[in-house]
Amino acid sequence: MQSSQCVLSSTAMGTGFTHNYALYFLHARLNTLTTPLQNALSECLYAMVSASATAYTFHHVVLPPKLPQQDDRSNAHELILLEIVTHALESLRRYVKNEHVESVTAAIATVMNLRACRDDHGNNSEPQLQEVLAKVTAGTIGAVPLEIKEQNAGILLSHSSDNLNFEFFELSPTNVAAMSTGRLVRKFPGYASKIPTVDVSPDLIESISRTIATMTTQTAPGFQPQVTKNNKIMNEERDTAHPGMVTDFLMILITALGESTNLQPITKHTREEVLWSNCLSPWRRSPLWLLLRVSLQLLFARKAPGSLHVDGLYKAFMIFMLAQLLDLAKQNWEDMGSESIHIILAKLTRRLRKFELLKQTDYLQPSWAPHIHDKMINTHAFIEEHWHARIDKSRPNLDCNAISKLKPKGDVELDLSGLDAFLLGIKARKREVTLSTFSPTSEYPSYEAAHLPNNLRSSGPHEDKYFRLAAFEMWVEYHLAGWTRSHLHDEDACRGLRTIMTDYYNIASRAYAGAPFGMSIMYLTLTELWIACDKIACTIYPLLAEYDPEVDLTEFQCLALPLKSHLNRLSISESYVKSRRRTALMRPSVYRAFGHSSSFAVRYFDQQESLQAMLSKIEVDAAFKRQQKCEELVGLKHEYQQYMDRYNSTSCETMTVVYNRRFGYTEKQHSGSCSRCAAKRHADGLTIQIYEWPVSSCVPVAKATVFELIVPRSYSNWRDASAFLITTVLGYKDEAQLRPSCSYTLDQHHDLFHLLSPGYSERRIVPLSQIKSHTVTHRKQKKAIPHLKDDDICLENALDYAYYDNSTRIFNANMPVCTSEVPKNCIYPMPKRSKALERFMYRPPTSPDGLPANEIIVSCIPYLLLETR
Repeated sequence: MQSSQCVLSSTAMGTGFTHNYALYFLHARLNTLTTPLQNALSECLYAMVSASATAYTFHHVVLPPKLPQQDDRSNAHELILLEIVTHALESLRRYVKNEHVESVTAAIATVMNLRACRDDHGNNSEPQLQEVLAKVTAGTIGAVPLEIKEQNAGILLSHSSDNLNFEFFELSPTNVAAMSTGRLVRKFPGYASKIPTVDVSPDLIESISRTIATMTTQTAPGFQPQVTKNNKIMNEERDTAHPGMVTDFLMILITALGESTNLQPITKHTREEVLWSNCLSPWRRSPLWLLLRVSLQLLFARKAPGSLHVDGLYKAFMIFMLAQLLDLAKQNWEDMGSESIHIILAKLTRRLRKFELLKQTDYLQPSWAPHIHDKMINTHAFIEEHWHARIDKSRPNLDCNAISKLKPKGDVELDLSGLDAFLLGIKARKREVTLSTFSPTSEYPSYEAAHLPNNLRSSGPHEDKYFRLAAFEMWVEYHLAGWTRSHLHDEDACRGLRTIMTDYYNIASRAYAGAPFGMSIMYLTLTELWIACDKIACTIYPLLAEYDPEVDLTEFQCLALPLKSHLNRLSISESYVKSRRRTALMRPSVYRAFGHSSSFAVRYFDQQESLQAMLSKIEVDAAFKRQQKCEELVGLKHEYQQYMDRYNSTSCETMTVVYNRRFGYTEKQHSGSCSRCAAKRHADGLTIQIYEWPVSSCVPVAKATVFELIVPRSYSNWRDASAFLITTVLGYKDEAQLRPSCSYTLDQHHDLFHLLSPGYSERRIVPLSQIKSHTVTHRKQKKAIPHLKDDDICLENALDYAYYDNSTRIFNANMPVCTSEVPKNCIYPMPKRSKALERFMYRPPTSPDGLPANEIIVSCIPYLLLETR
């Protein structure tokens, strides 16, 4: 045993032999050993399969209900998949009848041929392809499946009747096809061509190998599904590529060198998934696994005798494949869990049931059934054993021995020796008489006439907040007008009014809830505060007077104001609002029309040289960065060409591997650190990040964007205070309630966020785009460097801003409408016994006279009829 084991040379190990390469090396030598050594080495091989590789195979082969939500393709895991398939075929070969051993042996060779064409990174290697193609042409090896990754295509090469056959087909279906209902019905191969072997020269083999190797790692322009973003057509990297570069271009080339042919196709009902959650690339079923299934099924079907079902041997392989996966799941039980093992068992049971019902067991020896049956029985016992072990671990460990050591009598005895002395001391106490002084718990606050109150919150007794509210309402009544006149040009006045409006409403709306008098005074007070804010804003920005504030006080006829002075103040407020709206021109809304050429933001921008200079600076910087990006593309193209020149002018490096030190058996293999392949890998891995113009190409929208970056403080606070009064205080709502699906605001703009004026986080109305910027999409990195143009990496701005309310979390899409919140808050509540009459007191502006006079009589008829009965 010791003298015959395979040994890797120290030189080979020093060059970076990976775990997976060693695994392949071991399996490649498996057939050269005796049966006992084969079994021992097989156990070593399977001991090297990790839990992550087992989970990968489980997901792609079994397709369980719970799958990953992002791409998990890994060359290391694909290598393990090839080894598991080979091991399953080896196991199948032991149980097929003698006349079918050759078919299974050919299948094993097919999988090994697939592996022989792939380099350490899982791509088709040109030198390895040349060697394999030469052998296929000579007829010394069987079929060779090839996965053309970047073209989403598969090629099956084979030799028959002095012809070199090429079979082409698509691997992964499109997202639309995969996500449609039901299974996909697909035929393989899609196309086939052949070249007479006498016409296949070494130069042609070299040309075909180079073409296939290039197609494996390089995308082809025009074959990726496309999407449109901001009128720019872009490749959709999350969808599968169209295989036309292989199934059309290469197929036509092969046909031109030879001729088309019709080979026996197969029909497969495949199951596919496309799953994506917060990731770059979606999870989809392994195209390599599909390539293996198609290749093996085609091979078995074409070698099947006419008296047996063509799919019988393939279905037998799938049973043995699941049996091997069952062993691996048991081996990695701690990571996989019993549920995964149960799912594999269920899948295996279904396969067995179908296999036996279709009477396709004629390919196998009778001993195959006990072999699979024993595996399933052992697996059930394995699950039950671990289940009982888990139950035993969860049982409580109650040790009652400590109870016998308890001494209740001694534990409850208390030493109260000091209690008697304390009781005697009570009798010796003397009554002490002192004069009490009253100290009120709350004081009525007073606010200075020349200063806006800034503290309405109290930390004292509950009654203190009512005193503060009353004092503030008195200050508004007697001192607000004078304070407003003295602060008409104060840039900070609107911010102070907006803040005090918010604080006052938050306190008063809770304190006055259910009290019509208090709620009515609150509405009147808030309206006067807003009027003061509006007067100051219109003084600072005369242009604002042309725009409708959209404040509607129609519902204030329902206010229950107790004093004549309140009614006089209400009349003045209503007159101001009506006059303000009457004098406003037909201008776009200040809350909705972002980027309109006649909007306040655009017209104000046209009047301010500082804003115009800011936009010019942004565009100059953007032009400079765009030029830098174009120069970067030129440099990357030059770097790409250098890598490809090095690749085309050199040969691949090899290394000598000693696989039996005792007898000195060696062989030359492709070096894992080959500098030629590294150059091609670097060339294919080059990427460039796109550059997006920071502002919209629409000039008014660009002006509005800059305006919102450096929005005037008083205007922003006036707009937020107005929105607060309309939607929060008066209860007007937008019926559409449009909520953004994504959120991209100015503070997230990678090129403009540093220009934002202070206080952005306090703004209520802000521009928001639910369309992503190009720089945050999965298409921000561009590949295929030699095919890129300047317009492919320098894109126009894709953001589509609209005004958004941070408080209600909806877009300001439409004019808000009345919800009758004010009349409902100002109606007198009736006692419980008269609650049914409360609706007759509800008289909104739409029905100032209330319900009809006979409504109460009609509503009482049912009760009168019940009493008469």
